[in-house]
Amino acid sequence: MAGEATTSTTSSSAHPPPPAAALPATRQDIQAAIAKATELRALHAALLQGGARCLPSWLTSNL
Repeated sequence: MAGEATTSTTSSSAHPPPPAAALPATRQDIQAAIAKATELRALHAALLQGGARCLPSWLTSNL
């Protein structure tokens, strides 16, 4: 029974509810999040393929 209590406490603390101020998201918020995700995906792919040599020039200018 102690294990069950620990499990339920752990699972509820692992996924806290979002703050009330974050909802509702506007169309612009969603579009900005999609654009950022696309940018991060491209950055991740570039890093996997060859590190800084494959990064875009606007990003490597500060390295």
